[in-house]
Amino acid sequence: MPVRSSRSLLLPLLVATLALAAATSGASGCAAKGEGTNETFNDASDEGATEASTGATGSSSGASAPSSGSSGSSGGGVSGSSSGATAGGADAGSAADVQSPGTCDANTMDDPLNCGQCGNVCPQASGSQFSATPVCSAGACTFQCASDAGADGGNVLTCPAGKGGASGCFDPRTSVTSCGGCGNECTSGQQCLDGTCCAVGGAICSGTCADLMNDPANCGTCANSCGAGGACASGKCVGYVASNPVESFIDACKLTGHKAVLPNQYDWEMSSVFSLPFSFSFFGQPQTQFWIGTQGTLAFGTPDPNNTPDGFPACPTSGGYTDPTTGYPAIIAFGDYNLETGPDGVCFGQTTGTPQQFVVTWSGLNESTESDSVLTFSVVLTQGTNTIDLQYKTAESAADGGLDPTVAGANASVGMQLSANVASTYSCNVTFIPQTPYTVHFVPQP
Repeated sequence: MPVRSSRSLLLPLLVATLALAAATSGASGCAAKGEGTNETFNDASDEGATEASTGATGSSSGASAPSSGSSGSSGGGVSGSSSGATAGGADAGSAADVQSPGTCDANTMDDPLNCGQCGNVCPQASGSQFSATPVCSAGACTFQCASDAGADGGNVLTCPAGKGGASGCFDPRTSVTSCGGCGNECTSGQQCLDGTCCAVGGAICSGTCADLMNDPANCGTCANSCGAGGACASGKCVGYVASNPVESFIDACKLTGHKAVLPNQYDWEMSSVFSLPFSFSFFGQPQTQFWIGTQGTLAFGTPDPNNTPDGFPACPTSGGYTDPTTGYPAIIAFGDYNLETGPDGVCFGQTTGTPQQFVVTWSGLNESTESDSVLTFSVVLTQGTNTIDLQYKTAESAADGGLDPTVAGANASVGMQLSANVASTYSCNVTFIPQTPYTVHFVPQP
């Protein structure tokens, strides 16, 4: 009995000690070691071994709690320590994955997520004409263009991001955002033709952009000239051909039933709007109303009080304006900002007979830069033929004792305009009246 009692006391203590050692050595070791201990104790064949085995079973159960704790289950103090050890091992593994700033495993020469340096992501295309995929080439961001880009034989242009303008893949011949080169964006109302920004409806003629709707040298198509004095409107040659026939002067101030406006005016002034006695085709467009400007202007339509000549003349380029500061359709018989009307003002009336003619006469004007100057002239519109005659009766000054160069046109712009872009200019800032009376006869074309 004493020996058996001694074994009964020692075995549970030994089992508890082994269980504690197993718990602190890790879950797998604990599990392996726990199984071996039970097998050893079960080999006992005497009654004392059986009791020891029973006691060991209780201790082994106690040892199982730390083992379970080691595997992440809720347990006693030992399992908490084991769980802490496991968490510590995981943190150590994460720290090993964190890389130092500025370093990465990628090849920065061709990785679009780390192009040139770690973390430099190649941006997506913006406003690309063709499909464009961001790629990294030799450490620089660029784009890989779709296979159909430039399929018609054109060159494909790649424009980088961050340089201003659209980025991606473009055909420099046709792209309005990269016309002829990256960042060269055409303005509103323009198209890109062969790498040149050109107005919609225009064309490249002899290497330059031509407005086929309004250019008299390229009217409707390249190299289609409207000729001297001609103009281009809506792609068709319009305008007038001038000649200098001998005609009798028609004075509207002497016509029966005439009216007079704008007497004794020393600055630019405009009359009210009146109706023409017949429809008149001007640059191919029918006109039914007119108004008069003090300084040699017979205009059509409705006047704009804010749209006044700014110091006649301003000489146009081919097919351009007669007076650049105005956009209304007008016949400018003597565009001189120094003109002052006399007591008769400006008369207008119509002739009788066939064809009927409408006549406007500026009577006894003074060119203020020439003392005692006298200038009288008329504009004559003929029904049916739509011809225009500028008739000059007098152009003289007392200082010169006859025809005066200034009064004969040295400060004047003479011609006709449908708009600021469509005009036929006869004379600009030169003396054009060689003697009086003198007529400039305009025949519309074609």
